[in-house]
Amino acid sequence: MKRTITIFCLAVVTFYTASAQYAQPKISDSLPRVFELNNFDEIAFEKIKVEYEMTLLTASKNDAETAYYCWIHLLKHLETFSQKRNIDLNGVKLWMYVFWQKDGTIDHVGYFLKPHSKNIETEVIKALLSNFCDEYKFPLKADKNFSNYNSANFPVNVEKTLPENK
Repeated sequence: MKRTITIFCLAVVTFYTASAQYAQPKISDSLPRVFELNNFDEIAFEKIKVEYEMTLLTASKNDAETAYYCWIHLLKHLETFSQKRNIDLNGVKLWMYVFWQKDGTIDHVGYFLKPHSKNIETEVIKALLSNFCDEYKFPLKADKNFSNYNSANFPVNVEKTLPENK
């Protein structure tokens, strides 16, 4: 009887320990979808960068041209998205840190208005980016979550687009 109780207790403790280990939430689960880079908990930010440690360049198989045009694809779609909602981004200059799931879905966007940017209300840019995340699917997929920190200037002026075969 003692042996049965001991085995049962050991099984319960093992199950509880194992389930607690897998049930721990990721830091990204507690983050807002859109956040200002200058008003952010640095410890949480360092942790989210670990969850999305693969870079856009690595996800692009180290092809800088593909990574660049994928980034431009995102910016052009964001520009079009804003125009459809009568939000003028012309003159807005941002630093953006985008965190994607491996299927190209955007999980989080951190942003910071550059000093010479046209002013845009915080609530407007946060709502725009959040709604954009709901609808946009990045053209690149990877085997792990990935991220990119880069500049975004509007209007987006590019002559080339991502080649169809990339």
